[in-house]
Amino acid sequence: MAEFTPLHSELAYEALEAELRADIMNGRLAPGSKICPETMLAERYSISRGSVRIALDNLVRSGLLRKVKGSGTFVTLPEERTESAVSRRQIVFLSFATALPRDVFFNPGTYAPMINGITKVCSPNGYNLLISHIGPDWMPPPCLSNNDVAGIVFHGPVAPEFYRRWIEPLPNVAIQYRHPDLDGHCVKGDNSSFCYQAVERLKRAGYRRIGFVTNEIDMPISLERYYAFRTALKELDLPFERKYCAVWQRPFCNGLPEKESSVTDYLPYLEPMFHDGSLEKPDAFVCVDDWRAYCTITALERLGLKVPADIGVTGGNNGVSSVLSPVCISGLDCRLEEICGKAVWLLLETISGKLDGGVTMQIRPHFTVGNTPSFRNLNSKQNIYGNGG
Repeated sequence: MAEFTPLHSELAYEALEAELRADIMNGRLAPGSKICPETMLAERYSISRGSVRIALDNLVRSGLLRKVKGSGTFVTLPEERTESAVSRRQIVFLSFATALPRDVFFNPGTYAPMINGITKVCSPNGYNLLISHIGPDWMPPPCLSNNDVAGIVFHGPVAPEFYRRWIEPLPNVAIQYRHPDLDGHCVKGDNSSFCYQAVERLKRAGYRRIGFVTNEIDMPISLERYYAFRTALKELDLPFERKYCAVWQRPFCNGLPEKESSVTDYLPYLEPMFHDGSLEKPDAFVCVDDWRAYCTITALERLGLKVPADIGVTGGNNGVSSVLSPVCISGLDCRLEEICGKAVWLLLETISGKLDGGVTMQIRPHFTVGNTPSFRNLNSKQNIYGNGG
């Protein structure tokens, strides 16, 4: 098995089952190979043996694993797999490392809302779900090469040759991003609304010199939110200052950006804003998500600034607020579970022949109240968290 990812979730067996299934479908677990013992899997994944057993039993019922008494559990050979494992009444979800590294994708905070949203639509409509994470080697899962799926939902920028060979021939829907050259369906978060709501809340709270923070400016979502942020400032009659924006791209390794958690020091990017005597200091930041907001708050505290007393911060999440920060971050719930559910709905409508051409759906995020912007205009009776936002 390639790499172990600790899983911490009440439904840990579901994440383990999905990761093992992805390894089998990608060929990382070769046909005929032996699975690690339950005790070893439980220890490496930090879950109970009972959870491991449920995951393995589900894969046995799917025909992907077989148990041999006294010998262990083995990956079945393709020709031995049950019809249910290769039914055309199934779709595959492709997660690309160009958007999410393997360990980030299988982290429950990311994995759970995506898979929950997909399965809530798949199961009632009689479709099985296959899950595959595509790494930098761009190896397709066997279900694609064997033409064993009815359609594809995918997440992340795709190499053109991979798209033309494996995705384009089948009904498909992109999640969050689809290259402008690629015709077809896409369901994404409304990034314009994301930034407008964040800036509008900060303005109502009394902040006027607002900047933007992301360390992946070369990635599609961050870039789109950065330009949406600039548009929001203009629409809300607030000044844009490039010097208030800490936007850069963290390093790439083997064609993929380094893990988010490996780049936590934002001080070099924020400190110059507060030492430039020719410019008023920023008083708030819109961060591309909760992780960047947490790293921003940490850097501001090192500068002697208090959040929210001295400076306001907003972030964004996939439906679960960040547990990293000691404060509850205000920001946007991007409703990732609903985005994924709508993507499958579009896919099934396409498979049934009810839709043709390219449809793009945008899901408006919801602002969630936290403690990171405070109400600064004490003379006003306006409620920052009231209606109208």
